[in-house]
Amino acid sequence: MSVIKNLANKKFGPILLLPLLIHIVGLAANGLVLYALDLGSSAYDIATISIVGSTMELAILLPTGFFSDRYGRKKMLLISQLLLFIGDSIRLMASKPWHLLAASFFGVGGISETLSLVASFVGDLAIEPLERVSVTNAVYFCSSLGMVVGPTVAGILLLCVKIKMLFYISFFLRLGFVLYILFIIKEPRQIKAEKISSYKTSLVNLIKNRNMLAAISVQIFLFAMLSTENIFMPILARGNFSLSDSQIVSLRSVRNLANLLFRLFSNEIFNRIKYKRLIILLFAVSSPTFFAIPFSTNYGQLLALYFVWGFCFGGLYLLSGVVTSLVSDRSNRGAAFALNSFSSASGNLSSIIMAPIASAIGVSFVFNIGAMLPIIPILLVYKLMAGNKQIG
Repeated sequence: MSVIKNLANKKFGPILLLPLLIHIVGLAANGLVLYALDLGSSAYDIATISIVGSTMELAILLPTGFFSDRYGRKKMLLISQLLLFIGDSIRLMASKPWHLLAASFFGVGGISETLSLVASFVGDLAIEPLERVSVTNAVYFCSSLGMVVGPTVAGILLLCVKIKMLFYISFFLRLGFVLYILFIIKEPRQIKAEKISSYKTSLVNLIKNRNMLAAISVQIFLFAMLSTENIFMPILARGNFSLSDSQIVSLRSVRNLANLLFRLFSNEIFNRIKYKRLIILLFAVSSPTFFAIPFSTNYGQLLALYFVWGFCFGGLYLLSGVVTSLVSDRSNRGAAFALNSFSSASGNLSSIIMAPIASAIGVSFVFNIGAMLPIIPILLVYKLMAGNKQIG
């Protein structure tokens, strides 16, 4: 109910639509690995394309996040989307794997950049801590809804069109998205008028915050797992499970539906379980689930495992964002969410290690490694994170 109230609120509504729309705009990203395979890419080529995309995501995230604290969220949002528009244009003309690699230098999808800036946006508008938690939940809920809608639409389209057509659709949707930001979204007044002092000191205090460090560790290892799944599951699904392209994309839809369900009931869950315990619990469940994926015997088992994995992913991703919002303030919120998203993009770089392992030992083995990753954030969160009241 709080999500609906926030969407109906004129102050938050237009901004909260952005994390939903960006997943629809970037629906072609759901078929990027399949597109690369069609162009003759190897597993190593695909990992390289992903690594470059993640690296450029880092290069875009940090300056847009930090500069948004000084020059406004809307300007930085427009700049990031215009860079992505260039990448979309290159993908339309791609005929060889290196064309996709070149396009990755301008980023992929733009979801992290958008989510980071939108979370900062609404954090500025929400004054009270409880309101900030509620509206941050709404941001991640809308993103989760988009994560369901984007792959579902892509999967339906793939029943009747080829992969490349998705990139034509994304190209024109991106253009409309830029126009929406330009003419509908308004910069909050306090960002225009407020002068930020002692920015360096504020950043140092943020980086030293133990709860912020815990949130960063969650993002890094969570997205290392997600990167493993995103890159290697399509290869595994085509080779070992003989799934169709539509079925492969549908796995993401199920994962994202479970993600959405967690965020729909997040307020109730947060009222019953402390953030620290919940993070540890979700990582503990995600590990055996991830391990079991390559051992599935049919499509139905894969769907069930993806549902559990999606529920865990959704909870951990949201908790990291909530903690980031609570430990930051107006003077460093853009930087805080930039660091949060920077951590997720850093986790994606784990494919540098996973790609040679997949080539040498087999794609299935990287899922076994991915299942062991949660041990590290569990230990770090247990050591670093405080209780809910201390975080707020």
